Amino acid sequence: MFFPLRDPDELARDPEAVIQDLRQNTDYTALFAEAFPQAQPAVSSETFAQALATFVRAYVSDRAPYDQFLAGDALALNEQDRRGVALFAQLECDGCHVPPRFDSDLYANRAVPDPEPLDDAGRYEVTAEEHERGAFRVPTLRNARESGPYFHNGAVADFRAAVEHEVEQQVALGMREPLSAGELTDLTQFLRHTLTDTSREQHPLANVPSGLRVPPDDERLLRGQVEP
Repeated sequence: MFFPLRDPDELARDPEAVIQDLRQNTDYTALFAEAFPQAQPAVSSETFAQALATFVRAYVSDRAPYDQFLAGDALALNEQDRRGVALFAQLECDGCHVPPRFDSDLYANRAVPDPEPLDDAGRYEVTAEEHERGAFRVPTLRNARESGPYFHNGAVADFRAAVEHEVEQQVALGMREPLSAGELTDLTQFLRHTLTDTSREQHPLANVPSGLRVPPDDERLLRGQVEP
C-alpha cells in the first residue's frame, strides 16, 4: 500500500511523514481511534496500511448487468447489449480482457501517444526488453465508464473515442476489418452499460478533515450530478 506514496512518479512522499501529518490532525486521529480502538497509537504504519487496503478492497464490481445475465436474468441485457457481447467475442477482445474480471496479467502496447512532456516507456523501464517498450498492463474493463480519462496516460478523454482507438489498432495490425458506426455503438454500449456496477459506489465526501478541496468526479460532471 505504500508503493504509490514512495514512488517519485506518483505521490513522492515518505509514509512516515504522511503518518505524522495525520497524527497532527485531530479529526483524523479521532477517526483512526474509532476504526482501530485496540491500536496504540491509533495512527501508525500498520493502521494506515490497513485503512488504505480496506478502502481499495471496497471497490467491487460483480452485480453489473453482465453478471445478472450470467446468473439467469435473461432481461438484464437488451438487444444492443447482446450485439455488443457478440462483437466483443468476435473481435477476440477477451484474449486480453479475460472474463469475468475483464483484465489479465498481460502487457500490451496500444500505440497511444504520450502528451507533452510525458515520456513513459512502460514495461521497458522495468525489463529493458525492447519488445516491451510502450507496453502497459491490461486494465479491467469493469466500470470503465467511471474511470476516464483512458489509457495509461489519460490521453483519451471520451469513452467512445477510446473504444474506436482500440478497434483502429486491431485494423492497423491487419487483425480485422473496420467496424461500421452501428457496430462501434453496440460495442461501446456493451462496455459502458453491461460491465458497469455502481451498487457499492463510494460517494466522494463534500469535505475531508485535511481541509483540502475534493476534486469532482469527471463522470458525475458529465452526467450533471455535481457542479464543476
